[in-house]
Amino acid sequence: MILAKLEDTVWKKQAIAEVRHTVRVIAVNDHDEYAFLRIVGEDAFGQRDHLETIGGGIEENESEEAAIHREVMEESGYTCEIIGAIGEIVDRYYLIKRETHSHFYAVRLGENIGQIKRTPLEQMLIAEVVWLKEGEVLPILENERAKGINRLIQQRDACAFAAYLKQKSK
Repeated sequence: MILAKLEDTVWKKQAIAEVRHTVRVIAVNDHDEYAFLRIVGEDAFGQRDHLETIGGGIEENESEEAAIHREVMEESGYTCEIIGAIGEIVDRYYLIKRETHSHFYAVRLGENIGQIKRTPLEQMLIAEVVWLKEGEVLPILENERAKGINRLIQQRDACAFAAYLKQKSK
């Protein structure tokens, strides 16, 4: 189910040259705290300083479920149990001419076995795992002061978290 189609409002509109499929997770622990990555640094998008859900690209011949387990372990060091699908968010990043289909899932984090295997770019940008209570998440992600790529990422994740809360309340 498509939750949203988000348009890039930061960079000049260009033709899309690539479509990428990713998995992203709303990750909760046994203390009802939600894990987000604090992204800080500079890359092709410019200066970054935002929170972001755990996740990344689905590799060739990899299922979404396998990608979830791999990404959670690589970026946070935790095992996880998949609770269920939340939905898909499609967004565009004109700077890199990419349309991304982010497949969001809810997961319960298990044991921290510390097998973090971040790519060189992730090592540079991921400052830490931040733990938030449910009521803290949307006010941070919906921060109107966030600009550029920070705003686009947080908008995507706020949409997914709101959908998660809606599903959770049913």
